[in-house]
Amino acid sequence: TMVQIRALGEPKDFLGIEIKRDRVAGTITISSEAKVRALAVQLEVKGSRRTTPMSPETYSGLRGAQPGEPMADTVAYQRAIGSVQHLVETTRPECALPTAALAAFAAAPTRTHWEALLELVGYLGNTAGRGITYGRKSRTVQFWCDANFAACLDTRRSTTGWIVAMYGGAVSW
Repeated sequence: TMVQIRALGEPKDFLGIEIKRDRVAGTITISSEAKVRALAVQLEVKGSRRTTPMSPETYSGLRGAQPGEPMADTVAYQRAIGSVQHLVETTRPECALPTAALAAFAAAPTRTHWEALLELVGYLGNTAGRGITYGRKSRTVQFWCDANFAACLDTRRSTTGWIVAMYGGAVSW
């Protein structure tokens, strides 16, 4: 049997990733606005006016559960971290570091971890329309790398982050 091929036009959505093409400007933007808004509604988080995904004070204060510390619902925490991780892996690279930091505590999250996660979702909700824009220019591959020195309070290990960009937008991180 022969399968008939038909043109469906420009893609507007691919597995929940919204695709916007501006032919005049020569750009393509991918975002996950609907998924971000749905996550914020699901977790009952209102958008926050934050300008960064996580404050340096919150990040530097993350540590494992201490005896007697109030714990969060592990399953709800893991579900929310998984949702945020999906957003990070597809269209929100600026949230990679705080998401990875919070995911490290998924086995035994505390209320402090949960509140930091809700703060991150609040940032995402406030910036839901952001995504990655690729253009015609800047064809050269750009690579940035950085590390924090022994920032983990529990293990004194460092975290390395990197990003690769091409055509003005992130392609790997």
